[in-house]
Amino acid sequence: MLKYIKKHQKKFMAIFSVGLMISFAAVGKLNPRGAGEIVQGHIGTRDVTSAEFQQAANEWQVLNKSLIMRDENSGRAMPFAAQLGLGGPWYWMQAEPHPGYYYLLLEDARAMLAGAAGGADMERVLVSDEEVKQMMDELEISAPERNREEIEANEPEVVRHALMVQKAMLLAMAGVKVTAPELENNLAQGDQEVSLALVEFPAQMFMPSTAPTTSPAPLITETEVNQQFEKYKNKDPNDPEDNPMRMGYRHPNKVALDFIALRKADVTKVVQRAVTATDAFGYYKEHPTEFQSKVPATQQTLSIDTSVQVAVKPFDDPDVRKVCFNKATGQKVAEETATIVKAMRQQILQDYDAYKSAIAAAGPAAKLDAAEAGPVTRFGVHYGSYEYFEKLAWQIEHDYHVLPETGHVGELQSAKELRANPTVQDVAKTRPEEGTTRPELIDYATTFVAPLNPLRTPPDLALLAIMEPSIPMEDGGEATCIFRVTKAEAAHAANRWDQGITERVEADLKLNKAQALAHDRATRFMEDAAKAHLNLQQAAEAAGMPSQVTGLFNFEAARGTIPGYALDNPEAALQIVRQAIGLLQGAAPGSHPLAVVDLPGAGKVLVVQLDEVKPMWSKETRPYVEQYEKMRMLQSLRSGFARQWFKYEDVAARLGYKAEEKKGAKQEIPSPNHQPQEPVGSPF
Repeated sequence: MLKYIKKHQKKFMAIFSVGLMISFAAVGKLNPRGAGEIVQGHIGTRDVTSAEFQQAANEWQVLNKSLIMRDENSGRAMPFAAQLGLGGPWYWMQAEPHPGYYYLLLEDARAMLAGAAGGADMERVLVSDEEVKQMMDELEISAPERNREEIEANEPEVVRHALMVQKAMLLAMAGVKVTAPELENNLAQGDQEVSLALVEFPAQMFMPSTAPTTSPAPLITETEVNQQFEKYKNKDPNDPEDNPMRMGYRHPNKVALDFIALRKADVTKVVQRAVTATDAFGYYKEHPTEFQSKVPATQQTLSIDTSVQVAVKPFDDPDVRKVCFNKATGQKVAEETATIVKAMRQQILQDYDAYKSAIAAAGPAAKLDAAEAGPVTRFGVHYGSYEYFEKLAWQIEHDYHVLPETGHVGELQSAKELRANPTVQDVAKTRPEEGTTRPELIDYATTFVAPLNPLRTPPDLALLAIMEPSIPMEDGGEATCIFRVTKAEAAHAANRWDQGITERVEADLKLNKAQALAHDRATRFMEDAAKAHLNLQQAAEAAGMPSQVTGLFNFEAARGTIPGYALDNPEAALQIVRQAIGLLQGAAPGSHPLAVVDLPGAGKVLVVQLDEVKPMWSKETRPYVEQYEKMRMLQSLRSGFARQWFKYEDVAARLGYKAEEKKGAKQEIPSPNHQPQEPVGSPF
């Protein structure tokens, strides 16, 4: 950790690294120019002006762009802003930026620490000059020379204010603690293994065609069908909220697309023929440390260790030559791939710009066939046709002796349908380049396209228009792909008479009723076993039903699987884990409680019984396990507290800040849907 944090670890908690790399840019002058004294809002009876907002915003820019800290182990540079307050302010400035946010944060810190918005002298009492100096020693300035002088002059004040925010947060979270019951609960979940005995009651047993004569089959009416449809017509079956059976008839986003892909293997075949011994030797000369070996020292060695010395293996060594040829080939493959992809993308962008201009010139009223719109390209076909990608691939083969793969999905398909489509399977795992938000191709194409109206687009990812080429997408270096969406249909509610809807509604309704019957039967089975004082396996044997016992599993390690129990539904596995936790929490030592577990997503109901409980610690190691778990829980609690503490609405509510009402504009008044985060156990 940083020396400053080490020295003050009792006064300050460790600032967590958020592991973010930022491109640092220059900031303007700290002193606001032309901001004026426009009233932006009020804290009590005091006016808050735009000049005050601007001054604080400039300070934030310095924290976020110009003052950086380096991890002393990795050397990674991170903005000071990203580490301030456990990353809370930085998170909210990215997620929900508000004018004046950092100003309100500073005022909140002053009120928290001093009970009043004191001036510079009070701030020096709150954060001493020595603390500021020690923090500045850990910071570097990353800015053009023209801005360095002013940043250096203002750095002490900027750092002092940042440390005030940090101190206020630490004081507020002083009461955040891990209680003994919470610790015991976490130990039970994360540091014990359990096994369960279980008996299954599949819902399919109670469907009309398979229901036993002793059980009523689920019957449905037209009214129930209509009610079922109305309830789920606009529900996404993948949305778990209030939808345990995963029912839903909402039509998902659908797209049609084209792509062109360049495969590393194809480029390698061409490049291998061109790699010479000179290229291999060039790699050898540029990377001598890769070919070092230890040999017995001679009398003339100057090595400190007189027993061995380091020597470089000769290029004539067969193994060295092989490595050098492979490495040189890899370098040339990467260079050639980059060259070809750049040429493809430049050509596509050039033709797309001409296509886009033609569409704009025709106007929105023109009903153009996208495949035939715009001028004819150099390949003799329109940009919007799939034939365009085929002709481009042939041109690339002519110029570079490598034929890219092309693909075409002409009919509208959902993400699920695309994943099952063999046409796109070879490029489905490609993603945008490193350093950006990285959805896979199918998720990108079915989400971040303008006609699909995504709720939020990552700031570093382009929202594609129809026919607009994507940025290059990569698949671990094995393939590079550029795609375009040729048609798109946004998700929408189903119509009652859409093809196949009536059949789906009726099937879901029958399954829903069958699930309820399975639950009733499982409940009676469990109650009968308890009355007869039989364990689950004995009760199953008496009823002529199969039972089984799972393997031991740990609650944290069991992510979607249960050892010894075949289940192809990860969410159902998590439901079993949660039920096992509940059984364990309420169990007396040595007892074996039973419970009914509904697994609607898997179409079954289980009766489970706690079988074996095995701690993952010994009497000797438990104190260390407790200490580690307590530290981990405290870290999580503090991070959650900090995230909520720095939320804009909470900060504004604590200060009583009210935005100035402007004529013709909606008044910016924070209206949190919860009580604002207050200090925990603090006298303030």
